[in-house]
Amino acid sequence: MANRSRHNIITFYEGKCFTGRQLEVRGDCDNFQDRGFMNRVNSIRVESGAFCCFDHPDFKGQQYILEHGEYPEFQRWNSHNDHMGSCKPIKMHGEHYRMELFEACNFSGQCVEICDDCPFLQSRGLSKNCINSIKVYGDGARELNIKGEVQDFTT
Repeated sequence: MANRSRHNIITFYEGKCFTGRQLEVRGDCDNFQDRGFMNRVNSIRVESGAFCCFDHPDFKGQQYILEHGEYPEFQRWNSHNDHMGSCKPIKMHGEHYRMELFEACNFSGQCVEICDDCPFLQSRGLSKNCINSIKVYGDGARELNIKGEVQDFTT
């Protein structure tokens, strides 16, 4: 399992419930059309790792963070349409890390600490659905997307 977890694999499907043409991606893909796949995506399967997907080519437009799992229709990744044009893996370095998520800028407001996977932040006590600042501790660093730019947060 350790070897497989180091490889990020995501598969995009034109149809709902994993039907129709498909595109498997194992790294950065700046334009789905360059790989012969139109930008219409109705379901996604993240085999391993996590990805930041964009509704336009060249890593532009609305961003969607997709973790390991199945997304049988575009509403499952909180999209309002079936457009998807590019994606890149979210890199995870190290194994021991802790993150503090803050609802307000400059590390203020309500704070939730995360040390493991969390599919629903409200279950950990975060009352808002917006995070404006993050602190990362330990030997882990997660690449996050903020305001359209990819930044590497390191300890």
